[in-house]
Amino acid sequence: LAHVYLGQVYLCMRKYEVAIQEIEKALPPDGDAPGPILAMLGYAYGLAGKNGAARDVLHRMEELSKRCYVSSYDWAVLHAGLGEKDDALQYLRQALKERSPRVIWLKVEPTFDRLRGDRHFENMVLRLGLE
Repeated sequence: LAHVYLGQVYLCMRKYEVAIQEIEKALPPDGDAPGPILAMLGYAYGLAGKNGAARDVLHRMEELSKRCYVSSYDWAVLHAGLGEKDDALQYLRQALKERSPRVIWLKVEPTFDRLRGDRHFENMVLRLGLE
């Protein structure tokens, strides 16, 4: 996971190619990555403008979800990277209903910076008591 976190740092610095390389290092050799890693990789591709690659990751997550649980939070991350705000918000709402533990980071999670200022997003933050 260190590679994923380092990739997130590079994303915040807008060094998208280096971020993608770091996150790809977190992929298991067999390619069967868990949802959070795939979501962050798709997010990075989306920020880098590589929407085709991000959609490929989306399809990998769809296949993964047929075999195991993929958190709504992870789907929100990937859609946020693609700039699909409505889909990201819908999945975040579902993550709240599912009581996903990672929603506690909504106020500060850079992954959702594109959603800040949106009244629906801000209402979620308020509902969680994170204000």
